[in-house]
Amino acid sequence: QEAFKQAPSWPDAVWDAMQTCTEWATLEPAFAQATVVELLSIGPDALDLLHSLMDAFSLFLRPGYALLEPSAAGALDETVSQHVFELMHTHLIHASPATLSTLMPEVARTALTPFLGPAATEQFIARRQADC
Repeated sequence: QEAFKQAPSWPDAVWDAMQTCTEWATLEPAFAQATVVELLSIGPDALDLLHSLMDAFSLFLRPGYALLEPSAAGALDETVSQHVFELMHTHLIHASPATLSTLMPEVARTALTPFLGPAATEQFIARRQADC
């Protein structure tokens, strides 16, 4: 949440929060593996926890709704959150948590495109990648 709050814009806040998450996964690879991959095999209580985590992620999307028609409020939360989790889950099945940061462009694309549109999202990603 700190990274999100300190960012200069909403797209930067989403990027910074997810980058903080991927950096944390590098420092705590066993926990990252357990919370993203193994969580799905534990049982119903774990699925409740997963849904809570996705609900928490959807809070990062809230400012994006100001860019859309009021009727869209909340309509994208579940879809975007599930896709971000799926990206991370698939990556961690096949690769180390240390490489999770390579997903940043795709995570940003998933989270921001529904709100900013494809062109603005790609411009944002290009800017952030150039800053690295």
